Amino acid sequence: ETLPCERDPQKQKQPRHPTIEKLLLSFGAKPGSKLPEPPGMNTYGALAEENQRQNPCLDEHTGFPLRPSHLYSEEEELQ
Repeated sequence: ETLPCERDPQKQKQPRHPTIEKLLLSFGAKPGSKLPEPPGMNTYGALAEENQRQNPCLDEHTGFPLRPSHLYSEEEELQ
């Protein structure tokens, strides 16, 4: 049975451009559904564990959000 896209729990794995996907498959590429899931990522306040990748938005030593100096000033932080 084919599920409509709106109810398909694996919707993100469906080909968005079937013509292009067929071309890629003809050259030996793997379909998206055959690729492994990406490793987990650490979340707010938690350091990356051994089997996780580092969240680029979090400080690797504290696990808290990075505060770019060009976006935030120390005076704003103190308020």
